[in-house]
Amino acid sequence: MYFRVFLLLTVFYTNGETLRILGLFEHAGKSHHWVFDPLLRKLAEKGHDVTVISFFPQKTKIPRFTDISLENLTYIGFEVWNLTRVQRTMMQTAVHLLELSAKRTCAAVLPSPQIKEFLKGNLTYDVILTELFNTNCFMYVAAKVNAPIIGLSSCAILPFWNELFANPDNPSYIPMMFMDYSDKLTFLERVENTLVLWYHKLYFELVMNPYTQKIVNENFPDHIDVSAVAKNVSLFLVNTHWSISRPRPFVPNVIEVGGLNLAEPESPPQVNLVDYY
Repeated sequence: MYFRVFLLLTVFYTNGETLRILGLFEHAGKSHHWVFDPLLRKLAEKGHDVTVISFFPQKTKIPRFTDISLENLTYIGFEVWNLTRVQRTMMQTAVHLLELSAKRTCAAVLPSPQIKEFLKGNLTYDVILTELFNTNCFMYVAAKVNAPIIGLSSCAILPFWNELFANPDNPSYIPMMFMDYSDKLTFLERVENTLVLWYHKLYFELVMNPYTQKIVNENFPDHIDVSAVAKNVSLFLVNTHWSISRPRPFVPNVIEVGGLNLAEPESPPQVNLVDYY
């Protein structure tokens, strides 16, 4: 009898393990956080301990969810845009807007009391979730935590992140995200697509990355190479779907998760159309 009970308990026993998860989101764009927030909330709901550093803390307290809010930082550049800056070619416009927001965000976030205080605390986490957008700023924090890193993107992959994963981005048939092209490009469109792609990659590598490293070095004495830390990202979840963004090749650790932020559909209201006619 006891053996049967033991056998049943053994068969139906499931081992549950909660993780300490750190979310690092330095971008101050609300539309980006709308993509990540449902995932973070669901992780806490499933029993994991979630700590999130971002500009958008929860409005109401959530169990097992800790916010480290950056929302009181000084002007970062999203309140006012100088529209004369976008009177350029597509090749120039996108990358300079990305650069502007990245520089202002890094300069405000890294020296902030919130980050300095966090780095003095318990840095034991099992995994890090962080946005891969226009800067490597928070890779310094990721390096101090020293946990596996999962990258998230709220949009199509920006061209410079493909390099981290050796993800194919052949410009002969994969339109760069800022270009209004299909996958059926003419010769001249391929030439332009190639130029824009490499312009963004080189600008990120030669201009934006050095600036980020400069801010890191000014604020922290150990001068950790944040570009090298970014190369340790293990997995990249991208908010796209082939049905909208067109099919394209991905390496195994770059995964499309388009619609991850969508809630379960509610039951439609029971409406009698006769009442309206």
